[in-house]
Formats: sequence, structure tokens, C-alpha cells
Amino acid sequence: MTSPATTDQQYELVYQGIVEVASRCDGAQSLDGVGFNGQDTKFGKRIAAVPFSEWTDDVKVEAARISLTYKQQILNYIGVDVATLDVVRQAAGLRTNHIARNQARQYERRQANADKVALRKIDAVEGALGIFYDKKDPDFGTLLEACKALPGRQFDWNRKCNVVPPSTEVDDFILQWDFPLTDDALALLTAPREIKYQVTVDPRAVRKVVIDTPYDPALVDAIRSLPGRSWDGAKKINTADAHPAVLALVEKFNLTIHPDARANCDNAQRALEAAQANDLAQEDVATVMAHVSRQGKPDQLPAVFYAMLEEVLKP
Repeated sequence: MTSPATTDQQYELVYQGIVEVASRCDGAQSLDGVGFNGQDTKFGKRIAAVPFSEWTDDVKVEAARISLTYKQQILNYIGVDVATLDVVRQAAGLRTNHIARNQARQYERRQANADKVALRKIDAVEGALGIFYDKKDPDFGTLLEACKALPGRQFDWNRKCNVVPPSTEVDDFILQWDFPLTDDALALLTAPREIKYQVTVDPRAVRKVVIDTPYDPALVDAIRSLPGRSWDGAKKINTADAHPAVLALVEKFNLTIHPDARANCDNAQRALEAAQANDLAQEDVATVMAHVSRQGKPDQLPAVFYAMLEEVLKP
């Protein structure tokens, strides 16, 4: 037979074959040559119990590898000779993929805890988003760490949920974990968002900026090196001079900066450049005058000296 055009089409044929073998498998207890052998029974049944769309790349390759062992059964069940598929030929001779085997265990764990996973949801909580999941959720530890990393995250002890404001990070979280949304949560997520600037003009001093960011050790170290930096312990914010170094910090750590704060930093950049240019000009004048003072006759004076005089004597 001719292999299907795409790699995924070939893997889907492997999937169909694995599903058929799994449906007839009794763990090699009574019928030989019908289902999986002992070492593939758990893996085969685990991956057959989930949709093809949930198979990872590792699972696909491992399924293709073991399908050669059951090529006669698969040929009998679905009429496909898997040995002719490119993905199967490429997997032949590979060692057992333990990553895939572990992922299959996770599939099974999620299915066994489907009732716990079903408790996941995101709802509106006093103008913010409440992330709800059960303590016995199979991904509890990973979910907790993911929630802790969300901007503005707090834990609501009364509702027993993590509460966060809408943000692009929350959007990514929802996409990654596929949390169901209530209508109220959906309304919050789709409403126009006010930009929360992390760097703003200090209302007490126009040449200062306020820096308000989540804790990040590398970011904290970088902020400490800013010119004029100080820490307001009561408000838990940093202030610093409006300076080009602030713009470098914003770019490096992908911070949001208010246009007025950026304009003040740009003005500080221009002022520094002007001061540096003036210092350089003064150094040039001092160099020329030192040279002039060493000359004994007028005709020995350099042309740049006369140019400087003309500039000074302009009406």
C-alpha cells in the first residue's frame, strides 16, 4: 500500500490499530496473538483510552514502534499493513520510550480522577478571576505553581481559590490548562483592559519614576543599580531617577512603561548627550589653548585657533 501523505495521517492509522488491539486484549492471559503481550498491555490500553488528539509526539513514536509487534493483528482488524508506514519504519529498532510510557500513566491518572478534573473552573470573584480546582486534582502541585506565577495572584481563603486580575498571562494559563469559564468570567476576560503600567512618573517628583513589579530576584538586582534608586517599604515600590538606564531595564525585562515616564527618560537621555558633547567641546578648547600657549610667534598659531576666535567674535 502507499503511505498516507502526511505524518499525522500515518500516526492516526497506528492509533486506529492500537485501539482495535486494545479492545481485544486480555493481557495475554487467555488468547495469544489477539491483544498485547505482557510488557505492552498497560501502555497499549492506556493510550487507546484517550483521543488521538491528546497523544504527544513521544507517545506517537512509541505506539508506532510497538505496532510492528502487532502488525498481523492490525492488518486483520483494520486492513492496514503498518510495516509500510514511514513513521513505523522510522521507529523500528528504537529503544523503549520511557517518557511516552510515563505520559501514558498520566493519561490513566487523569481518567481515574476525571471527577476531580471536572471541578476545575474559572469564575468571576469581586471583579477578578477565581481559579478553582480540587485538592485531589491529579495536577494539583503543578497547577499551584502555575497560579503562583500569575501577576497579582492572591489566595481567597473563604472561597478556597486563587484570585487574579485578567492578564495575558491568565490567557496563556487558560489555553494551557483548558479551564472552563463561567459566563461572568468570560465577560471579564473579553472586556477592554486597562493597561497596568509597571513604570510610571512619580507624582511627587517629575524627574523620578515609580517601579512597581512582581518579585523577581534578577529584576530586583537590576533595579537596585538604577541611578537614584530608593525603596518605599510602606508602599512596596521602588523609585529611581528618570534615566536612560530605566529604558534599558524596561527593554530587558519586558516591562510596561507609561508614555510620560518614557518621555522623561528620553529627555534625560538627550540632556546627558548634550552634557557629554559640551564636556567634549570644553576638552577640545583646553587642548587647543594649551597648544597655543606653547607657540612663540603668531604665524605658528594653528588654524583651529583662528576659527575659534571667529566664532567668539561673531556679532
